[in-house]
Amino acid sequence: MTPRISFYTEGRWSEYHPFPYLDVIELADGYLVQVELAGVDPAAVNVRVVGDALVIDGSRPPSYPPGAKKVLRMELVYGRFHRELLMPFDADPTRITAQWAKGMLSITVPRQTESYNIDIEVED
Repeated sequence: MTPRISFYTEGRWSEYHPFPYLDVIELADGYLVQVELAGVDPAAVNVRVVGDALVIDGSRPPSYPPGAKKVLRMELVYGRFHRELLMPFDADPTRITAQWAKGMLSITVPRQTESYNIDIEVED
């Protein structure tokens, strides 16, 4: 099971080694999620909202040159990845946008422009 973290969770390197690495930045009108995806084909990445979570998944294949005999040292992460971020209550999932530039995925999560005040009738 993939851990779900909040937009506000601070990273703890010793407890959880996530891939891909990401930053969540609070903006005046929402949030910006920046995901480092060097070497990943943008067509191999899926971004979606599932319930109250922003889900990012895809894969990064190894990039070994033809004729490579064996890997002597491996520090780069390859394979399938899956990240889930619990969105804050004021996020507007209907207006989320994503852009790709130079191996960086930038996801903009706007805040809701309207607040909801709904009276609930209590039945007896």
